[in-house]
Amino acid sequence: MKILLLMLILSLAHSGASKAQTLQFSERLKFEREEIEYELKRDLDSLYTQINRGAISGDLLCQENLRLHMSVLGSIASTQHEDPEKQDNSYPATVINLYPIDDSEYLVQIAFMSAETAGPEAIKLLFSLTAKRGDHGHFRFACPLRHRTRYWKQTEVGKITYHHSGPLNVKRAEIFDRKNREIAEKMSLEAEHFDFYMSLDYQQINRLLGYDFEQGSISKYRNGYGVDANHIFAIMNNEDFSHDVFHYYSGQIYERKNRNWITEEGIAYLWGNAYWTDPAGEMIEQNDLLADLDQLMKTNPDQTPTKIFEENTKAFSPLAPEVSARSTISALICQEVEQQHGIEGVLKMISCGRVPNNIDPYMATIKDLLGITEENFNQKVRELLDKQLALKRR
Repeated sequence: MKILLLMLILSLAHSGASKAQTLQFSERLKFEREEIEYELKRDLDSLYTQINRGAISGDLLCQENLRLHMSVLGSIASTQHEDPEKQDNSYPATVINLYPIDDSEYLVQIAFMSAETAGPEAIKLLFSLTAKRGDHGHFRFACPLRHRTRYWKQTEVGKITYHHSGPLNVKRAEIFDRKNREIAEKMSLEAEHFDFYMSLDYQQINRLLGYDFEQGSISKYRNGYGVDANHIFAIMNNEDFSHDVFHYYSGQIYERKNRNWITEEGIAYLWGNAYWTDPAGEMIEQNDLLADLDQLMKTNPDQTPTKIFEENTKAFSPLAPEVSARSTISALICQEVEQQHGIEGVLKMISCGRVPNNIDPYMATIKDLLGITEENFNQKVRELLDKQLALKRR
């Protein structure tokens, strides 16, 4: 069956008959009745046209979790263009599979393929969505999250609803619920409720949302997804997502163009976590990285705080290759700002902007708040690190 499906996809990629913004349908598809075929093809074609135009009507989508469906289906356009600079050049798309999953509800799989590429590389995206037929013969579409987690359990932990197929680490969940409330309070916001799906890895996140295969995600598995319409998907099956929850709350206050990302990552490390999991599956905390940063600088004299900061050194900790030494240093600085100037100082750093880049306004702001300059940066960072290491040893 898998071999036949691959042959079908590859043959469709070279058909040359499909036009850029016309949805095609495999002749192998079977429909229960002729009116179902007509209505479903009509509404799928409308949805496909709207996706390519970047303007999806909510009338075509299921109203439950509407914001999530709008976001996920809207993101298809960014993954399936031959050349973003050109107009009307989306990959030819073909509905290659369709079958009933409930009364008047179907799962639909669409293949997006390049007409310019031969072999397996022609397959750019395989996307699945659900189609629910209403009373008046119109279908409403949704990402398949509800269908693909229909047998999962739900557990309420404070303001978080966890959706999980296996056991839940309640201790971690309680830590995240506490951090969610604390971060919101610091930002003078009301803590929000989140639906948290315990995904095993990034590939499972994609499948839950409908991305059965996406060429840009090949071999990625440790990544997370971010907060989307109050939905969270676990990084490597860990219950704590406080790093990105900080970014989410910051985005409620400031426009992205005004947010300094060096500050944001430092605060996310400090108030949340370092985003990545360690070999034991635990979230890496800022304090876990202090000794590794100290070791990096002591065993490599050329790795000064200035050089580490400018080069955004990675792979300095055995806990995870992705953690950032720059963000660890930024967390130390932001911690000192918070201690000396409170939340007002932290907010000033977050909103210092990114023009002409992230480093320049960051350096200007810490000079104003802490007297840290390019000339004394190495000395001051060393002092802040020694201070926190001493506190940790107590």
